[in-house]
Amino acid sequence: MVRVFLPSIFFAASGAEWYDGIEGLQVLSPGDSFDWETFYSKMRSAQWSEERHAILLKAGEYLDADIGVGYYTSIIGVGATRNDVKVNSVYARDLYDDGSGGGATQNFWRSAEGFTAVGTSNMWATSQACPIRRAVYEGSLRLSDTGPTSWSSGGFVGDTHVKGGVECGTQQQFFFRNSVFDQGVQAGGLINGVFIGTEGEGSQNPSHVSQLTNIERMAEKPFLVESDGLWNIAVPNYRSSAKGVSDDTDLREMIPIDEVHVARDGDSADSINLAIQGKRALLLTPGFYALDGPIRVVDPDFVVLGIGYPTLVPTVGSALVVEASATDARVAAILIDAGVPASNSEAPALLQWQGAGGVLSDIFARVGAFKYQRGSKESCMPTRADVLLQVDGDNVVVDNTWLWHADHDDCYTASDDCQSGYGMLVQGADVAVYDLKVEHVFKDHVFWKGERGQMFFLQEELPYHYLSFGSDGNVGYRVADNVVDHTAYALGVYIVGVCGDMQNVTAIRVPPTTTMNNMVAWDNGKDVSAFAALLCTGDTCSTGSCAGSFCRLQELPGPAPAEGELVLISSQSSLKCLELVNGVEVDGTQVDVTTCNPDSTSQQWVYTDGQIMHHTQDNQALCLDDPVHHSRKGDKLKVSDCNGSPTQQWHYDHFIGSIQFQAGTMCMDLTDGALTDGTLVQLWNCDSGSSSVANQRWTMRAANQNSNEVVV
Repeated sequence: MVRVFLPSIFFAASGAEWYDGIEGLQVLSPGDSFDWETFYSKMRSAQWSEERHAILLKAGEYLDADIGVGYYTSIIGVGATRNDVKVNSVYARDLYDDGSGGGATQNFWRSAEGFTAVGTSNMWATSQACPIRRAVYEGSLRLSDTGPTSWSSGGFVGDTHVKGGVECGTQQQFFFRNSVFDQGVQAGGLINGVFIGTEGEGSQNPSHVSQLTNIERMAEKPFLVESDGLWNIAVPNYRSSAKGVSDDTDLREMIPIDEVHVARDGDSADSINLAIQGKRALLLTPGFYALDGPIRVVDPDFVVLGIGYPTLVPTVGSALVVEASATDARVAAILIDAGVPASNSEAPALLQWQGAGGVLSDIFARVGAFKYQRGSKESCMPTRADVLLQVDGDNVVVDNTWLWHADHDDCYTASDDCQSGYGMLVQGADVAVYDLKVEHVFKDHVFWKGERGQMFFLQEELPYHYLSFGSDGNVGYRVADNVVDHTAYALGVYIVGVCGDMQNVTAIRVPPTTTMNNMVAWDNGKDVSAFAALLCTGDTCSTGSCAGSFCRLQELPGPAPAEGELVLISSQSSLKCLELVNGVEVDGTQVDVTTCNPDSTSQQWVYTDGQIMHHTQDNQALCLDDPVHHSRKGDKLKVSDCNGSPTQQWHYDHFIGSIQFQAGTMCMDLTDGALTDGTLVQLWNCDSGSSSVANQRWTMRAANQNSNEVVV
């Protein structure tokens, strides 16, 4: 039988199926007719539509199908593997053909998974909440359109094999996980990005993009599978040290559809909670769910899976609570809209996760004022959420989420009157987050209280409709002062300066024991003066290396040496240490670098009162000095009798790793950037702010530390 689709008209197959009569849900077989172009035209610019769509493609070939994916649409291949469903292409273009609307910067809330695209070229011009998963592209993949205003910002590609090249185009930030790229990735325009557990992307700019070998622990998103009329939810196993794409058949379990409660548009929290008792999973189908209480997950290994962007609207309390008894639960592919009035004095987290273990995949939440009406949420009503996502359980994995206080809406910017608190609050231990986007919330965008947390890629935009955000003590990313162990890579905190003047902003505040990598602050449209600091550890703050509208800091340095402490001074790039040439301890001896030897007194220095004093055996006071006292670039440094003169004054910025000559604008520099033993150290113009100028990056560390360690 051939099913024919015409817009808004659906013809169900004979015989009862679990999906019969569900508006917005289409199940197609090879040979079925579907007007893809009309469908895409309808949903392409439907940002505020109340329609929700999931199109399920059974195993087989759809080689004439060029599938455009618009708002609130999920394209899902339901074969047992990604190779079982073949289409020509899956694409998304700019919001409008004429280039208006900001290109793809507002292309949100769409997804594609479980397919092989056989066409030579594919374009996925999107921004947040638009994941591609469990896919194969036989040809190339472009991540932005090509017009002069085809801006795009943010995205997620996971568990995907691209056999042609990948072009990031105008993407400003992007996250790639557990994927394979046969012909590399062109990502030169990224401000901030991550490749983790990937293969074949090629070398990337290390000051803009973090490349990490594998993921300690990951489980892919659950997915629907149909075979010979039988439907199941497939639940992937965890992988350790995960690299490359997963095996679609490596599953913890297959949950038959008769052990799944299928919820439909309009179902209540009470009806859902009653219906999932004794079930192993909840399938949320396209539509809206006005909830006067939370959906409660109480059983271990329970699965909540959404298709077609089901939208939960909690009008009282939370939308979803994973209780402590629900260990190793999986929750995937849902959109939560705040539904509590902004006038309320408090509103709990939109999603609360209390159980140990488990994975959240593609979780999207927003606080805004939108025209649609559901339950007690009135049209254009300003709403409130004190936390958008709260993780209290230990050993939880968060995989792709966007938490948004709306900065635009269909209610004449009434969202500016909404009230939001924290974006993400983490109180559990050993929580790992892969790809977190948080925008415009009114308190710390991330507040991390749990030990041994791991964050891999953060995209933040601070609230330009709350200009006193920084002055009121809020920060972009905060780790509690009592946390000892925390690791983070690729943290981007942004301001849209053209929308208003923010002041006194601290992007990141963490304890000095944390490990932080590749941090960037960006004031889009202005200089960086709004940022008081890129990073603060305790009372010590730094803007990092700044140029134009960006400040960058590649690593969190260790503390500056204590006054009078014996130190080695080493080049960060070469692990070569500063020493007296030939070890001669006399006035006028030049200094060079050579292989570090912490036992060599020729390499031992003391940084005190702004002077870098050599630690000589006979206690002669020799200080690093400009040899001709005129601060000219190219002057080779020497030691002279310490006299406190301006030519012996240096400023060591341990956050950046620069050692600046205080008598001028010169910095300590490796001659010609050479990394070989015997390279003389000179004065040179301090770099313009790029953290990649390795020949001006130095580390001072205690002389008794292992010389093979870089302590930064």
